[in-house]
Amino acid sequence: MPSKKRPEKLSYEEASKIFHYDPSTGDLIWAIDRRSRRCGDLAGCLDTQGYISVEVYRRSYRVHRIAWLLKTGAWPQSQIDHKNRNRIDNRWENLRLATPTQNAANLVRASKQGWPKGVRPQKNGQSFQAKIMRAGKYLCLGTFPTPEQAHQAYIEAAQRLHGEFARG
Repeated sequence: MPSKKRPEKLSYEEASKIFHYDPSTGDLIWAIDRRSRRCGDLAGCLDTQGYISVEVYRRSYRVHRIAWLLKTGAWPQSQIDHKNRNRIDNRWENLRLATPTQNAANLVRASKQGWPKGVRPQKNGQSFQAKIMRAGKYLCLGTFPTPEQAHQAYIEAAQRLHGEFARG
């Protein structure tokens, strides 16, 4: 059984003794008996942010990060994006490294007023402005007569700027 002292960060060697990761299902499975968990049980539970997390040596880890560790042998050096935006889908094909900007670009966000992502009505109420965030600053994409045209301009800019991470 692995030592009980708390490491600074779980190592690949320690993680591979404690867990098995199934890349086709995204399941993290206990490889040892621990407290009320038995070898073969699914590891982790839903956290307040909507990710599956697991506790090891009194430290909480998100399952997608442990999956990355077990598949590559190293902790991810940046964020991990869930391609389909489903935070509990930890299948290997759904995970990719992402910068914070790329990860944010993969969000689908409409305004609280119901306007599509990247679209705001002008004060005159007759036209709609399209904007996109790039490197922490908003870029104005123009003013359009309909919200649909403004949103189309946003989508085209997002594909140009964010590539595979773009979401409308």
